[in-house]
Amino acid sequence: MAGGGTVRLQVLGAVRAWRDDAEIDLGPTGRRAVLGLLALAGAQPLPRAEIVHTLWRHQPPPSAINIIQTHVKHLRRLLEPGRPPHSRSVLLPSVGDGYALRVADIDVQRFRELTAAANDLVHGGAQQSASGLLQQALRLWRGAPLADIPALASHPKVIGLLGEQRSALRRYADLMIAAGAPVDVLPVLEEAAADHPLDEAVQARLIRAYQAAGQQARAFATYHAIRGRLVDELGVDPGPELAAAHRALLNNEPPAPDPPAPGDRGESEPTAVAVRAAHPTRPVPNQLPADVPGFVGRGAELTELDRVLTAPDARTPTQICVISGMAGVGKPEPGN
Repeated sequence: MAGGGTVRLQVLGAVRAWRDDAEIDLGPTGRRAVLGLLALAGAQPLPRAEIVHTLWRHQPPPSAINIIQTHVKHLRRLLEPGRPPHSRSVLLPSVGDGYALRVADIDVQRFRELTAAANDLVHGGAQQSASGLLQQALRLWRGAPLADIPALASHPKVIGLLGEQRSALRRYADLMIAAGAPVDVLPVLEEAAADHPLDEAVQARLIRAYQAAGQQARAFATYHAIRGRLVDELGVDPGPELAAAHRALLNNEPPAPDPPAPGDRGESEPTAVAVRAAHPTRPVPNQLPADVPGFVGRGAELTELDRVLTAPDARTPTQICVISGMAGVGKPEPGN
């Protein structure tokens, strides 16, 4: 390879690169963003216009194209330091009106290769080997994709990758629970459940793993915690998968579901919009305390008010009482 050494890239976490065992200083955020986007493109050409739109949306500077070209020039020098001047780049060639990244060792590609191979093994009935590949795939993750570039956190490819990670985790958990090894999957499930507190699929598997490991108290506590979050934050009840895990826990039924079908990519974490669409009849709470239907705790004072306001007095046709006190001490509202 031009430049000597094998280049390895990481995008499942912060964007980083190594040549052999030496880390490459990639430079500023913009340059790392361009490299990360090219890595997510999966060796397919990425037009300059798409890179510009992703980085600046609808307000690119007049020099946007020049900035991208400069970033690519520096990336080529970093990735191929020994490439002869004016020669064609092997790792980052120009393709049409854009660029393609042709680095063989990229963690996101390895992740997808491992999960695809695991799916094939599940289809062939080799669940134990499949769980081993999924474990390797999940260990590649060092955080959210492009974690050091917050502006790209909502990029569709980043969101899609997070969905692939959760899908792989679910398949791995199902296989491990079915194999009678729930304790081994508990740490990764607990971490995922903490990171995605509204992901019912992950929470349901955590409940099943606790149950299979003989930790019923934790399983019940996990269910009640997620149920409370769903009601308080989204205004919905637990869905079928979470309800099934709870039912199995109550009835002491075997907690392990059937292994998922190969190619199942799962669903992303529920959003408030999706939940409202799925549960249109249940209002979403406005996060404010409910109104108190009746005033309590001032029985003696209310009795005195009733006596004063209803006592006949020929001198004044209307009785007026004034209640004073600082805010929050418990003054009754009119009509209570």
